Amino acid sequence: MMLSTSVGLWALVLLFFCLIALGAVLVLAVWAIVRRSRRQTCPACGKPLQPQYTVCPYCGAPVKRREEK
Repeated sequence: MMLSTSVGLWALVLLFFCLIALGAVLVLAVWAIVRRSRRQTCPACGKPLQPQYTVCPYCGAPVKRREEK
């Protein structure tokens, strides 16, 4: 009887840690998606741009500044 209780407890502990790990993976995925959507890219060549650029350093296309929310 004691063995089955011990195994059940370990199963709950394992389930708990698996749920914590899954939650962490989901949080990191959402963070990466949000971070990527905030990056500005060149409308002509699609390369990533710094916020202060007014002209793309890769292709020379003019860049409109993104309005901060």
